[in-house]
Amino acid sequence: MEKMRAIMKLEPGPGAVLGELPLPKPGPGEVLVKTEMMAICGTDVHFYEWNKWAETINVRWPMVLGHEFTGTVVEIGPGVRGVQIGDTVSGETHIPCGNCYHCLNGEQHICSNLITFGMQTPGCFAEYAVLPEVCAVKVDKGIDPAVRANFEPLGVAVHAVDKAGVGGNTVAIIGCGPIGLFSAAVARALGAARIFASDISAYRLDLARKIGVDYTLNPKETDLTEFVRAHTPFGVGVDVLLETSGNADAFMAGFRYLRKGGRVVAVGLASKPLQLEVGRDIAWKEATIIGIHGREMFKTWQQMEKLIAGGRLDITPLLTHTFQLKDYKEALETALSGQAGKVLLAP
Repeated sequence: MEKMRAIMKLEPGPGAVLGELPLPKPGPGEVLVKTEMMAICGTDVHFYEWNKWAETINVRWPMVLGHEFTGTVVEIGPGVRGVQIGDTVSGETHIPCGNCYHCLNGEQHICSNLITFGMQTPGCFAEYAVLPEVCAVKVDKGIDPAVRANFEPLGVAVHAVDKAGVGGNTVAIIGCGPIGLFSAAVARALGAARIFASDISAYRLDLARKIGVDYTLNPKETDLTEFVRAHTPFGVGVDVLLETSGNADAFMAGFRYLRKGGRVVAVGLASKPLQLEVGRDIAWKEATIIGIHGREMFKTWQQMEKLIAGGRLDITPLLTHTFQLKDYKEALETALSGQAGKVLLAP
């Protein structure tokens, strides 16, 4: 029986192992992809650490880690029509049912019966991966594979920034992890007038400067409310507040430098319940709050490929480390360290 190498967790608990599994076969409506490049997400780090968040997630055991990747279709299952052997694809994480209210109204990314590739199904940190045809998104082979491997997380940023409506507006981004940095790059590409980015990591603030963020701020050193208001027209605060950090205190503080009539885009999952004054922070401000879950299928994919292929968007400064699959522990520890942008794995 032909086998493949894969990074997996055999049971709940810290760590992961590199082992061999039988080469999977695509079933009806599925495709088999030979992986070319993979990217590590914060989710993978949570599972590797096996923290409290990881304990709450329903996963399939043994669990093959990973959900961000690109590769080549090498086999198709019965009934596959839109993807062919030899196609270059990137993986969409959302696996929609196709039959619920949201799917039937073009909102597959918030499907009522949604399952997640790499959590409820085996993931992509392997030499091969099987996924539904609907999740194998054909992409331009001419785009750098390291960039293609990041289309899934980049799509979160494109979806968030598109919903925010940043063109000509002032934008504050809380958190300079990969999604925050991608969001800053997209905001710049889509015409934000002025971008503020905050984080407590000097390394990540330096990455933010490399992609054109106007003001990089450490909240431990700078009063964000005072600074942002002093650097926005009439001292009113920003038009758009984009939260990617998951830090509840930072999120709540952000409402103090959001202007009246401004928009809040929630991407990060807050570390604890928010305590907001509805009158002061939302109602009297006429603030609009927008939630973001993943990417739109498939509008977001088309948007980001156009931005990259057209030369408007360059995320390569944020792709800081690449490791071989055999060096997965070092790769995951690097991602965990906070001294990295996006960390990649090659099979």
